[in-house]
Amino acid sequence: MSNIVQQPNTLVSDGAIKGRLVAQTSDERRVTLTTYVENAVLAVMHSAVRLTRADLAKGFIAVGVDSMRAIELVYKFEDDLGITIEPQALEINTVSELVEYLLAQTSPAAEG
Repeated sequence: MSNIVQQPNTLVSDGAIKGRLVAQTSDERRVTLTTYVENAVLAVMHSAVRLTRADLAKGFIAVGVDSMRAIELVYKFEDDLGITIEPQALEINTVSELVEYLLAQTSPAAEG
């Protein structure tokens, strides 16, 4: 059961995640963003089926994330993280690739 991604009743959507990331180490940020991205994907999928982390590792297309859902995710990430996501980021297909992209966009060096 530990590999089941639990969809929370509410996602952090008020920018609180941005504040949490500022105080975290790089490794903590990676874990926080991975959980955040997984939960956001589940929320936009309105999933009636239980997705596992293994399902999400197959890629966004494999779990049914279409272009409309991808755009919804981009808006969410931009609002929550206070960043601008480049159009080519829509080509990213896995949670781990997206987390790496978001880490680079939200790093203290990126803000400077």
